[in-house]
Amino acid sequence: VGSPDENARLLAALKLALPG
Repeated sequence: VGSPDENARLLAALKLALPG
């Protein structure tokens, strides 16, 4: 579906959006 790099980017964005 997406390259590992893209997955890491999405995870980083989620962590930034989530409190804590």
